[in-house]
Amino acid sequence: MPLSLTRKYLFISLSFLFIIPLISLTETKVQADNPLSASLASKVKDIITPGEAKKDYQAQLVGQSHGELRIKENEEVRVWVDFKNVGKKTWYNSGDREFIALNTDKAQDRESAFRSAGWEYKFNTKTYRPGRMSHGIVAPGDTGRFYITLKAPDKIGKYDENFKLVSEWKEWVAGGEVMIKITVDPKNIAPLPKKQGDNIEVGLYKPENNTDPISISGDGEFKIYDAKNNLIAIYHKNEVVTVRYSNSKYYLEAPAVRDGAYNPKAWHKEVGSFIKFKSKNTLQILNLEDRPSWNIAFNYNRFRGSLTIRHAEKTGNTWVINELPMEQYLRGIHELSDYHPEQMQKVFAVAQRSFAQDIVNQGGKYKNGHFDVTNTTADQVYRGYNFELQAPKLVKAAIDTAGEMVYYQNQVVSTPYFAHSDGRTKNSEDVWSQKLPWLRSVKDPCCTNLSMSGHGVGMSAQGVKYFSQKGWDYKKILKYYYQDIGIKNLY
Repeated sequence: MPLSLTRKYLFISLSFLFIIPLISLTETKVQADNPLSASLASKVKDIITPGEAKKDYQAQLVGQSHGELRIKENEEVRVWVDFKNVGKKTWYNSGDREFIALNTDKAQDRESAFRSAGWEYKFNTKTYRPGRMSHGIVAPGDTGRFYITLKAPDKIGKYDENFKLVSEWKEWVAGGEVMIKITVDPKNIAPLPKKQGDNIEVGLYKPENNTDPISISGDGEFKIYDAKNNLIAIYHKNEVVTVRYSNSKYYLEAPAVRDGAYNPKAWHKEVGSFIKFKSKNTLQILNLEDRPSWNIAFNYNRFRGSLTIRHAEKTGNTWVINELPMEQYLRGIHELSDYHPEQMQKVFAVAQRSFAQDIVNQGGKYKNGHFDVTNTTADQVYRGYNFELQAPKLVKAAIDTAGEMVYYQNQVVSTPYFAHSDGRTKNSEDVWSQKLPWLRSVKDPCCTNLSMSGHGVGMSAQGVKYFSQKGWDYKKILKYYYQDIGIKNLY
């Protein structure tokens, strides 16, 4: 006897109650047993649920600072990429599980040759994360920016670096892929002279709050010492050590990662004296952001010599102080560019060396802060190793004039300089209280129709450029602006 229409619908409905759980169980089983079959199960699910909403996390690449990049060995740059949120879930840059980050890709989560000290370490997978989203929240339809700090390996060649967005602990984000083509060139850093002069101490950085942590890393092995030169610890390339000052003590935090693996014995150490970092390679202040406006990919935060973290009781400031030989300091001074005339570069190399040596001979300009000079226009603009990589001609000028300084009556003297005059430089006593015989007013012919820019005492940069282009050599120019002086090689 045929079934009634009502009983037919009842039978079909009951059948689907059994079939749908069976498909779900089958999908789970094939995903566990066979990743390739898992994709087929996903397609079956799509067929069963037509019109399903798009995935929670989807992205579209809408911009990047560098599709191709050319950098030197061990040089460090920051790039950015912009992704539009075209999924249905809001993106966050923090949280326990659902924040959005940019990880390495092809292969996924691989160790990158371009890892820098600033990359996060993922304890769950023992891999490194290049960067999180810079915005706090990006709603669907909005765009988020991701910064990646890349540090070139010491092996020259051409590389394709691949990255992909991931919703942490959730899924890789569809459409979140980006590639950067990178060429690594030899850095061609000229060797240092055998004699490098006296050490100079430069005040580089102080945190806004004196108790804020300061993070230091290195381009190779680096060691930490106390004020009595007792060894505290040894760390490896790209490991990060944090120092914090509070209540007359320095608190060190060891890295949670060692040799690419989680270090469960990461320690904290309390030291009663200031802390000094030393390395045969360069050291890096991760807190320091000093980027040129013409290319914010570069950050001038790597330095030769040692870095000391010291609290100055008289000023109440905690400083990172860079101590290094004079010839190494000269290479990092950014008062000129590589494009200025050769003789002008030599003039400035001698003047900058003399200016700094005079301050060192007097016991330093900032005795209350425990250093000689700052890295600002108050003294000489010093940007360290990353600028040295960008200015090989200025480095050559320092080498060609190594040890040469301006002296008056057998004494190294101060050699101030400024941008340009109004047609004549000033006597020292016109600006400062002291009359100095080598700092006399002279004509500055190329600046006649200009207004004064700077203090006006000593040497005009515009005038030096003018005389260089007229064919004067560097010694003649120095002797024109600084009266009755000699030029000696003092080491």
